[in-house]
Amino acid sequence: MEEGNAEEFEAEEAREGVSPKVLRCTVEVGVESEAFIGGVDLSVEYPQDRVEFDAGFGVRLAGDYPQTMLGFNDLGRKVKVGVMNASGLPSNGASLVKMVFRLKGEGDSVLSASDFQVHSSCFDLDGRSVGCRPHLIVSECN
Repeated sequence: MEEGNAEEFEAEEAREGVSPKVLRCTVEVGVESEAFIGGVDLSVEYPQDRVEFDAGFGVRLAGDYPQTMLGFNDLGRKVKVGVMNASGLPSNGASLVKMVFRLKGEGDSVLSASDFQVHSSCFDLDGRSVGCRPHLIVSECN
């Protein structure tokens, strides 16, 4: 396709209300702990001026964790996630959940872990608090 034709095509799409290609970034979160983990509460804050949470994708488990309950809520500037499993969850930093964020700005195609603030609370099977550290992986945006 010639460059002029591509520009005309994009202009026509804009007139018809078709949005340009939206870049999406996958964010995976896990936790590291010395203790057995039965449940995790995560709070992921994101830069609203640059990204928005993709509620269509929501939050999904990052691996095969049978009999795992997952709940989430997008509070506008943070995503709250709860994960619970009676068999235990990985505590080695492996990804527990995946989230997708859409980039807002044109020309903005990179996000890094420093763009997010993650807070975690971990619990054993009896509901007692155990220490843990969040582990965040931001994948390439595409």
